[in-house]
Order: sequence, then C-alpha cells, then structure tokens
Amino acid sequence: MKKILFCLFFVVSCSHGQRNATTSDTLDTRWQMFIYDFGNMFKAVGHSYTRPLHWGGKQWGQFGAVVGGTGLVYLADDNTSSFIIGKRKVFQKS
Repeated sequence: MKKILFCLFFVVSCSHGQRNATTSDTLDTRWQMFIYDFGNMFKAVGHSYTRPLHWGGKQWGQFGAVVGGTGLVYLADDNTSSFIIGKRKVFQKS
C-alpha cells in the first residue's frame, strides 16, 4: 500500500511540476539560457583545472599513489597481454 501511495504521489508531483514549467519559449530566452550555460561551463572547467593549486600534502600523496599504481598496472598489463596472446595461439592451433 505504501508503494502504491508513493508511486501515486511521485506521478502527481511530476505532472504538477511539468504544468508549471511552461514558460514563453522564444529565441531570446533560449539565447540567454545558452549564454548562461556556456559561461557556467567555462567557469566549472576552470575551477576543475585550478583545484590542484589548492591541494595539501595528503591530496598530493593520494595523487602520487594513483599515478604510481596506474604505472605498475600498465607495466604488468604488457606482460599479461603477451602471456594471454601466446596461450591463445596455442589453443587456436589445437
């Protein structure tokens, strides 16, 4: 019973929100939204790229661990790939 009430509440609230969301859809408002979104996109990308400038010692340690772990996996991957390719050739000949 609770699930049915929850589903009913969800459907009613979504449909109510859609009715209130109808605004004038003119070229000017779309252009303003585009400019706003484009500006926010560049701000967010800039924020992401400047975050390492604000890192402390712990974050740099975690970064070093991730880079080191990735390097080790990369080195092991080459040997593992060669081993599997060699075994695959043996099985294909059989």
